[in-house]
Amino acid sequence: MEYQFIKCLETNKELRSSFNQLALATFDLSFEEWYRDGYWSSKYLTYSHYLGDRIIANASANRMRFELFGQTIDALQIGTVMTDEAFRGQGLASQLIETIIKEWQSKSDLIYLYANDESASFYPKFGFGRVYEYAYSCPISSLKTSIVELKKLDLSKVTDLELLRQKYLQNNPFSAVKMIDNFELLMFYCDSIFSDAIYYIDAYGVVIIAQTEGKELHCFDILGNTSCSLEDILACLPQIHSEVETVGLGFTPVSDEFFVKAPILDYDNLFVLKDTKSSNLFDETQLILPLLSHA
Repeated sequence: MEYQFIKCLETNKELRSSFNQLALATFDLSFEEWYRDGYWSSKYLTYSHYLGDRIIANASANRMRFELFGQTIDALQIGTVMTDEAFRGQGLASQLIETIIKEWQSKSDLIYLYANDESASFYPKFGFGRVYEYAYSCPISSLKTSIVELKKLDLSKVTDLELLRQKYLQNNPFSAVKMIDNFELLMFYCDSIFSDAIYYIDAYGVVIIAQTEGKELHCFDILGNTSCSLEDILACLPQIHSEVETVGLGFTPVSDEFFVKAPILDYDNLFVLKDTKSSNLFDETQLILPLLSHA
């Protein structure tokens, strides 16, 4: 039996199940709850090879839109690149990536992907080049003490979910690079990975998504219109864990005067397709695409 191609498999129950099994085996991730909750939309497009009711290879195209320093950019992020172990070495994933590039290159200002060290050598043959993002952080000791209260949100409650949705529409006022019009991707994180890391600061009118890792507290996003400063909000975060020493941002701050910045060298490598409209963006600026925009 010869393998076949399918684009957008989510409504095929058998193939979706096989897709999730392969994603679990490859990335330890399942998209099933995201689908059942209604967040798998036309912004996330699967390109897959299948044999019978078995997905044997996949690459996904994530339609993204960013506001960068006041300019709107239509981008495409390639992700969920995976091949069943029994079918590797046959160029199946390469075919799918080439199909995505051919379909989307003329429609996109930027095409990019993330790769770990193991797979980084795979992508230059398609025209991708490595670029560097910059991380921003500050020591807790540089922040003033705050007694402003944090309230943890429970997204199983309709009121808390609606609060998150409304604050998302107001976006992050402190970020120079904003993901826009993609609440679905935000919910991929908030519905599972960070479901216990979402807080509301009523005094400032913002939702924050923050989680500790060792001695560092990662502030992934801040959502909501507010008149307070970024430093005011960050000063509330030690309430999450009293022993943290550093706050790291999951976004590019509008002003970096308060932060230490350094190139990211120790996890997913960013690759950008050359010869697209905004392919030189990372050569001109020291930024990071929002961490919660990784798909």
